[in-house]
Amino acid sequence: MRGFIRGHPVIWDGMIYRYADGTPAEAWGGEPRPCVLCQQMPEPCVEEGCSYRPETGNPGQWLHDPCLGHLAGYRSACCGHGVEGGYRRRADGKKERTARLTAVL
Repeated sequence: MRGFIRGHPVIWDGMIYRYADGTPAEAWGGEPRPCVLCQQMPEPCVEEGCSYRPETGNPGQWLHDPCLGHLAGYRSACCGHGVEGGYRRRADGKKERTARLTAVL
């Protein structure tokens, strides 16, 4: 199985996801990598209404997609990191697909 983490290709080796260079992906002990599109890392958000995300290690904080930041009325979002279409998940749970970004202003 193949996929992407912030635009970096990952491959399932039968036990863990690895980046294309063979190192473990961040959720499996590897180093976090920035978005390939904007070269930024996700940032915790302290905006009211954001949910807990386990990867922050801080209950009550959310790591936002670095290209998008906090989006009021949405509980999660992904820009697609220049390699695939993105999405936004509204507070009511409905998912909206978005076009692939090719640049960040």
